[in-house]
Amino acid sequence: MSLNEKRKNQPYKNDKDPLKDFKYLDPNKDIYKQIFEFSIIPTIVHDLNMNIIDVNNSALKEFGYSKEEFLSKSVFELHTEGQLNHSEEVRKKMKTEDTISVETKFKRKDGSVFDAEVTPCRYLIGQTPIIHVYIKNITSRKVEEKNLNALNKKLLSTNQELKDSINLNDYLTKEIHHRTKNNLQMLNSIISLQALKQKNYDTQVFIKSVSSKIYSIAKIHELLLQSENHDNLLIKDYILSITNNILQNSSKFKHTVRSDFEKHSLQSDYALNLGFITNELITNVIKHAYPDGKGFIDLKLSKTNDTYTFSVKDYSAQSFNEKANQGIESSGWELINIFTEQLKGKMEVKYDNGNEFILTFPE
Repeated sequence: MSLNEKRKNQPYKNDKDPLKDFKYLDPNKDIYKQIFEFSIIPTIVHDLNMNIIDVNNSALKEFGYSKEEFLSKSVFELHTEGQLNHSEEVRKKMKTEDTISVETKFKRKDGSVFDAEVTPCRYLIGQTPIIHVYIKNITSRKVEEKNLNALNKKLLSTNQELKDSINLNDYLTKEIHHRTKNNLQMLNSIISLQALKQKNYDTQVFIKSVSSKIYSIAKIHELLLQSENHDNLLIKDYILSITNNILQNSSKFKHTVRSDFEKHSLQSDYALNLGFITNELITNVIKHAYPDGKGFIDLKLSKTNDTYTFSVKDYSAQSFNEKANQGIESSGWELINIFTEQLKGKMEVKYDNGNEFILTFPE
């Protein structure tokens, strides 16, 4: 008995046989007809009038008709009513185009409907034209696409809701900063008026010191209001604004501020602590660095790796340590230490042709 006869009469059970999954074709029959019959792709052959000429086993299984039932039908009868016009358009295209691929819907014998991708090809048998149609069931894919589209719509809707929520939060945040800034500025104006009424110089100095601290807080809200990110602000703008405000309130002093700032942003709580430190250091320089009331004040901010370095330098003839021994501005220095701790930083004072206050703090 030949190998082919063995395969024909008894399927192979040997798992080591590399051909065990192959479909047996009878060599004594039309090979290509058998390939057509056994193909796993549902296939229909019809003429130009859409009358079905032949079908393979996979098509019989997909549609649920017997071969005799199939051969008595036209392709139009396999379509849903909604697809009839589409089917006619496809038929017209097939007369002019070699190969096309379209999506459509088919109706089975039991009335159920499935989505399909069809690929019709044109052939001539002698002088007779025929259409050979491959049918791929894409119902699962269409369901997945539908679910995906529904999910995308839901995501778009959720994104829009989030966007609306962010816009609302953005508006409310701006409104809070705006109102807080206005209230603090109003409070500052009242305090400044009180300072003008005071005849005692020390009282005036104290009130102005309070005023400058309120200004530091109000300026935070003003700059955050202008910032796209309402929790971060450019530190250069903030520090220079505080410094200029102190100088303007000390009109009898004529100091020149020189700045060297790298472009960095800080969160508002970090910036506020740095602003308070700047306020105390600049006030100290104005009061004690230059007896004649004028001189240079250098401000510098840089960042190395994850550490910021901020410095304020004067060109005083007397070192800060000498002044500290005299008890000068001890309360201000206590505030500086408190705010430095808030930043988890370290303050260092050096004297080299003037005092340099160097603050380092982590990002």
